[in-house]
Amino acid sequence: MKAAVAIRSAIVAVSVLCLPALAPTARGGEKYLWAELIAFDSAAADYGVGEYLSRMTVKPRGVSLLLTDPEIVHAHRDLSADFPLGDQQCSYCARPWNEERKRQPWTAWQLRGLVAELRRCGVEAYPSFFDSFMPPDSAYQKLHGAVRRPGFWIDSHPEVRNQVRDGSRRAGICIIKRLSDGTPYRDFFVRQLVRFLKDYGFAGWHACDGYGHPRSPVSEGDFSDDVVAQFAAENPACRPPDGLSFSARADWILAQARPAWCRFYARRHADFIATCAKALKAEGMSIRLNTSWTCDPFEALYRYGEDYRLLENAGADGFFAEASATVLTLEGWVSPPISKLDRCRAAMIRSAPCVNIPFLSLACVKDGMEQYNSLRHAPALVEAELLGLQAIFRN
Repeated sequence: MKAAVAIRSAIVAVSVLCLPALAPTARGGEKYLWAELIAFDSAAADYGVGEYLSRMTVKPRGVSLLLTDPEIVHAHRDLSADFPLGDQQCSYCARPWNEERKRQPWTAWQLRGLVAELRRCGVEAYPSFFDSFMPPDSAYQKLHGAVRRPGFWIDSHPEVRNQVRDGSRRAGICIIKRLSDGTPYRDFFVRQLVRFLKDYGFAGWHACDGYGHPRSPVSEGDFSDDVVAQFAAENPACRPPDGLSFSARADWILAQARPAWCRFYARRHADFIATCAKALKAEGMSIRLNTSWTCDPFEALYRYGEDYRLLENAGADGFFAEASATVLTLEGWVSPPISKLDRCRAAMIRSAPCVNIPFLSLACVKDGMEQYNSLRHAPALVEAELLGLQAIFRN
């Protein structure tokens, strides 16, 4: 299957069918794919790389392997002995099958072999994972019978879970928090990340949901004692009054100090990325980030606490912007007064000129876990989206 039109720079989201990426035009460009391990074949001598690449008229520069959650990094030690990967690494949220095969068991050495085979074929490999994790009682866990690993690193470190406005903790990590011994999560994470990337032979890191950008709006949190204390220390004039309840303290910050709160988040997130970028580049590796849910610069800062220019200055090598207008139209649960395509296009027109690093389209084509296939269900919308966006992106 081939995409209907070309775009200068493209990345296809979660290509579980190994669909070809949208080809660069004659002017040049870069092509990346975003795929789960289920897109490859752990039983094949070349891990299915030859067959995967044979479906494409233009070979990608890189493939980002979606490993679902950061447990594979948190728990990493070395590869002196082989071990099975968690089911959630073998497919997105451990879903049991796609149209081509059932979820296969993968081991650490097989993953390393897949990375090496991609590199042998001239394709860079990057890992990607979300900040979220599957608790034992999650719906995915019950549905798919995952996860085979008995315990997660996060189980012993609830202090870094995202604590939202009502005081509850979500199944995700707030990357600007500190461990119980006072160590910034950032410092622990970057040490683990560098070891992990080097041991598996990855070319760098694709930082997506929760790492490349905050998952939750700043209006939802994190409002934990840890984060609020960091905020107050940095902004003494914005210290919340003593004696407020958890939710009342969050309300006070949003009502009385939201601009400072947004800037605080943006600086801390940029500091996290700067730490990672410095460590990775010292090893000859790169780091690319997803934009904040494809928001324009103002919405990214005011709603999510992300500043694209700060992230560029922090050392990011490029941005992937999710061109999700077609997918959101298909899902139908968001109905703004203007078309989603126009909103997406306007956001990207405002975002791309803000930075001087590559700004590439992440064209959301198919996701077997989230259950959409825009090429199958709405090819005309895909074509309209690409024609409307192709002049915006650059590599």
